[in-house]
Amino acid sequence: MSPDKRGPTERRPEAAVAVGPWPRWMRVAFAVLGAGYIASVALGGMGWSRTELPGPVRFFTEASCLFPRAALMAIEYRAEGYDCSARAWVPVDVRPDFPIHSENKESGFHRTMYFFRREARVMAALDDYLVEQNAKRDLPLGGVRLSSIRIPFPRPGESVERFEYKLIDAYPADWHKAWYRTPQRRVKERCGGGS
Repeated sequence: MSPDKRGPTERRPEAAVAVGPWPRWMRVAFAVLGAGYIASVALGGMGWSRTELPGPVRFFTEASCLFPRAALMAIEYRAEGYDCSARAWVPVDVRPDFPIHSENKESGFHRTMYFFRREARVMAALDDYLVEQNAKRDLPLGGVRLSSIRIPFPRPGESVERFEYKLIDAYPADWHKAWYRTPQRRVKERCGGGS
């Protein structure tokens, strides 16, 4: 029988509606709690202080505070060596001395500088190692200067260059941040009394 020719006693079939497993009041309570949680996370990202919330609640709503500041630049590490004969600081390519992942920022040199750049003993050991390795290649150095290069990220929409290893002198001087320099007395010893 067509839908238009039903008799007065025939009813339309009820539409099937999915119903949650809990009572309606519980489903509404969970929806309100979920909306409150999302709102507190969003408000936290906008600077709202949650000090008035109980500790466990505050802990689970601080997700947006984990990374409050976006990085504005990439950081790479480079070395310079003191050439005793030229009496000048010259760029040093450390890739031959750290062959594993030498063409990217996961090399041993980058990892050492990232984790230990503030550790004087580690920097002194790295100094000795680089001087010894360069001496084996007939590039005698009196010391090293170890720096980070802070390369600004391009603006949104600008093209991003693939990583390419460049020596330190390829970057503007105001992008350099020195972390370690061989003590002057040590440079003089290695250079045979010259400076």
